[in-house]
Amino acid sequence: MHFYPNGMVMDSGFYSKGKSIGTSISWHLNGFMKDSSFIDTTGKGLRITRFDDGGIASAGYLVNFTKSHGTWQFYHKNGQLNAKETYQNERLIKNCTMMKMEKQSQIPQI
Repeated sequence: MHFYPNGMVMDSGFYSKGKSIGTSISWHLNGFMKDSSFIDTTGKGLRITRFDDGGIASAGYLVNFTKSHGTWQFYHKNGQLNAKETYQNERLIKNCTMMKMEKQSQIPQI
């Protein structure tokens, strides 16, 4: 476990032979979750990264403990899907599909 200078937890997780195993979590300095992953003993897992406001930035699968694999999704900060990319053992095999961000309608203040 590591800490920021202000005493807030920076990250926590378990390592075996230098590789992250099980659930690992890191946090932004403001306390929102930054990154979370679960990796099994074979090196397969899932990782989700987050913006500093807690919204999901990306999500996808891992192989060999750290390598992107399969379809990853990337999001705009407003939560809309930004792109999808397909990887095979960290190698991009399908170019990203960029999504146009739709404008959010403004809710009038009362």
